[in-house]
Amino acid sequence: KGSVGQVPDAILRQHGAVSADTVRALASTTVRVCGADVGVALSGVAGPEAQEGHPPGTVWLGWAIRDAGRITTDAALLSVDADAGRAGIRAAAVALTLEKLQEIAGTR
Repeated sequence: KGSVGQVPDAILRQHGAVSADTVRALASTTVRVCGADVGVALSGVAGPEAQEGHPPGTVWLGWAIRDAGRITTDAALLSVDADAGRAGIRAAAVALTLEKLQEIAGTR
């Protein structure tokens, strides 16, 4: 997340890899580096063990939108069933991300 995703070390140290700040930074990097109008990023814990104090099923979704040259970002903590197991957590996170992309596309 730090090197490829260009998340500032200060964000990773202060908030950790599984955080709203981290996914907002990742999504913003996607928009800036790829020249995209919309970028999304996920960071979470698929399990089976906790990570950085976060239990399995903790997943943050971040998005960035370029509009008139300005990039705005936001993030949401997804509601993912921790009992779904690694594959289920990942699949749910992707499905919720696709729903968010459809929502964003509908407003543009």
